[in-house]
Amino acid sequence: MINLRNTLIAACVLLPIRGWAQQPGYVISGILPADTVTYQVYLQYAVSKEEKTIDSTTGAHGKFVLQGKVAAPVKATLTIVSAYQAAQTLPFYLENTRMTVQVKDAPQSAAITGSPLNTAYRKYATYLEKPEQLMQAVSAAYRNAPEEKQKDPAFRDQLDEQYAQAVKLQEQLQYEYISNEGDPFFSLQALKDIIRHTPDPAKVATVFSTLPAAVRQSPDGKLLAQKITIARTTAIGAPAPDFVQPDATGKAVKLSQFRGKYVLVDFWASWCGPCRAENPNLVRLYHAYKDKGFTILGVSLDRKDKKADWQKAILTDQLSWTQVSDLQGWNNAVAKQYGIEFIPRNFLIDPNGIIIGRDLKGEKLAAKLAGLPATNK
Repeated sequence: MINLRNTLIAACVLLPIRGWAQQPGYVISGILPADTVTYQVYLQYAVSKEEKTIDSTTGAHGKFVLQGKVAAPVKATLTIVSAYQAAQTLPFYLENTRMTVQVKDAPQSAAITGSPLNTAYRKYATYLEKPEQLMQAVSAAYRNAPEEKQKDPAFRDQLDEQYAQAVKLQEQLQYEYISNEGDPFFSLQALKDIIRHTPDPAKVATVFSTLPAAVRQSPDGKLLAQKITIARTTAIGAPAPDFVQPDATGKAVKLSQFRGKYVLVDFWASWCGPCRAENPNLVRLYHAYKDKGFTILGVSLDRKDKKADWQKAILTDQLSWTQVSDLQGWNNAVAKQYGIEFIPRNFLIDPNGIIIGRDLKGEKLAAKLAGLPATNK
């Protein structure tokens, strides 16, 4: 949902640790080349995964002003649009202070003054440049590939491996940043990012414990502590957290009712392109191993107003295994319980209810299933 308003009012989504909260609000003064003609400036940031907030203004003669107030520092983008050139976007952190954004060539290289947070952000961003370029290249390769190639398991496996290597490099560089720079705000942001992917929540917990107490006890710090706990409960070797959700007919389905089988808990949605592209592989493996004690339990992150799309995708993709959803989108209770922040994601559970694999796709999933002893249940 898009909200257009002149004054931004945001949820408290990031950490106030520099005393900026006493500021009355933010004032962004923009300076562009003097010969810049009339243009639009858009300030945008995400309140949640499904809602964005936008403020906008019209600039002329190389100047513009945006002002308002945020509840806490938040990652934002400033986009400049004119009739004579493509839209250009500047990523930055919005905080309640007076800041100047001076653009000489392109917003991406703009100089931001008056904002200590953005001075620190520029240094943190240098650590992420290489892995972000690699991730963008992988995404572009998939997006630009013909539809038939997108469905090719070997092609997707190759891109998945490339993306995994980029994530591994990013994690390495983020830990280096924490060790070398140690800015409390961005050290916390780095750990929040790492916990989304890492198979080693214990390391995140150890590094988190070295941050200042004020950071750890902040709203964002407490949120990260919760995510660490979730990551530990869903790590390989841990008992899979049980849950109950309704299937498409409203019947309650419990994870533990599948005890005695190998179960792949698959988080997906009808609107998720990579999820839908992986479904033919899941169909193939389901039919190959269903008589050997393997099944799949799909958990959809579709919303209530998209229930028909969910049901249609189940039929179109021929997903003959059990599907459940509370139709709350990203607020799906099981997705929160398992710490799901992106899809597709999955967890492979053994007959005793122990997690033995996660994020297995393509040939990696096929190889894992091929190596499992059959069960008669």
